[in-house]
Amino acid sequence: MDSENISINSSQEVKEKEADKQGDGVKSSGKSMLLAALLGWLIPGAGHLYLGKQWKALFFFMVLVFTYLTGLYFTGFRTVSWGDNQFYYIGNYGSGATLFLGNVLSQEKAHPVEGRVEYFDVGLLYTCVAGLLNAVIVLSLYELAAYAYVIGIATLVIQILLKG
Repeated sequence: MDSENISINSSQEVKEKEADKQGDGVKSSGKSMLLAALLGWLIPGAGHLYLGKQWKALFFFMVLVFTYLTGLYFTGFRTVSWGDNQFYYIGNYGSGATLFLGNVLSQEKAHPVEGRVEYFDVGLLYTCVAGLLNAVIVLSLYELAAYAYVIGIATLVIQILLKG
């Protein structure tokens, strides 16, 4: 019984060490991946911040906010509605922040403002891409958790095979 506990504890230590070597792994700190994903969806980078990855969180936040705000500037701070363009509209669902801002700013329909007509479609694309990129970043949180889990299971299997 004690040898089983030792092997399980050592496999957890090995899993944490492997995760630290990769720099992207998630330690067994008891933090909820579901909460990390929800926070990351609401505010870009917040999920990584919750997991203690401050530099990644700052990077993702800065890139996505800059992309979204640039897109809003190009569109005259108008967002797209379902009737305007379904693809761009769905892209805003990639982030709670973009979805909320889109609904607040959607008082006016997304039509080109004089002087910015040539950049209007580019602006809609930027706002859509910011939302979709955030969705990919949120999904990457699960990849980090899955990677740490697989490393732990593989280590445990190797230990069992070596004993047998």
